[in-house]
Amino acid sequence: MVYFPRDTLTGAGGAIFLKDTVINQDTLRLLRNSHSDPGHGHATLELFRQTDTGLVRVAFYSDGVNFGPFRPNPNSVTLSFNGKNYHSLNEIFNYYKYDLIDNFSGDTTLIFDNPPKVAIKYPIVQNNEWIFNIVNSATKQTKKYTTFETVNSMGISYYCIKIQKQWYLDGSNNPDSRLIFYDYFSKEGMIKRDFIIKDIAINNSLGQLIGYIDAKDEAFLNFYTHP
Repeated sequence: MVYFPRDTLTGAGGAIFLKDTVINQDTLRLLRNSHSDPGHGHATLELFRQTDTGLVRVAFYSDGVNFGPFRPNPNSVTLSFNGKNYHSLNEIFNYYKYDLIDNFSGDTTLIFDNPPKVAIKYPIVQNNEWIFNIVNSATKQTKKYTTFETVNSMGISYYCIKIQKQWYLDGSNNPDSRLIFYDYFSKEGMIKRDFIIKDIAINNSLGQLIGYIDAKDEAFLNFYTHP
């Protein structure tokens, strides 16, 4: 039986700083991310503060629902990872990218990060690591500058810092090695993103284990304009 078709969901989108705005006497920059896949489009709005020590996210609208890399046949399988069941790979990626961290599903209310999240930490130095978010006493997420790499896109070479995101779950002192996430940032912005989740259990409609898969969510730059 074929549980996953051979095609992959693809989409296109972009990010732009729309304007500066003042909230609670704090001057913030409004970033709009938008992208679409066949039959569905959506956007996220985030408010950032630029400081001498880093780029800090202060608040956001929307939970930034993203698209996953496979189209599972409806009701044919159940996916299990870290003790939770999901109906699609899309759900798993969204949980670890958004739901676990932001715990928010609306799109019309301005939500303030408490505390604000340091998205980019200055200075950008290899092996520099910081706590990006603490969800509760048992779960946190960190970021770390690993290496500098050259990434090619559209025939252009970008010199990037590779940023690793790691999840520490259920009070563990070690990050979950099955969640592999890297951002590649250059002075022009984000050039590439790779997110791999390994060892996702696949169960059929009877609850029987079929096997395990690795899934990848990838984003990369394919269009760039300079204001």
